[in-house]
Amino acid sequence: MADFQPLMSHPHPYPHDLTIPQFLLDSPSHPLRPTRLAGSRWLVDDDTSRAYGLEEIRERVER
Repeated sequence: MADFQPLMSHPHPYPHDLTIPQFLLDSPSHPLRPTRLAGSRWLVDDDTSRAYGLEEIRERVER
C-alpha cells in the first residue's frame, strides 16, 4: 500500500490548551485565528436581523 504525504505542512500548530470559544473569542494573537475589524458584527439572527458583535457574544458565552 502506498503512503500518501501532503504537499504542504501545517504552517502553524493549533493550540491544544484552548477550547474553541477561547480560541475564537480570547486569543487574538494566534496566526490561525480569524481577524475581524473592530466593531464588526460576527453573527446575524435570521429571524430578527439583529447583529451581534464580539463583546456581546463574549458576554453571552461567559454566562
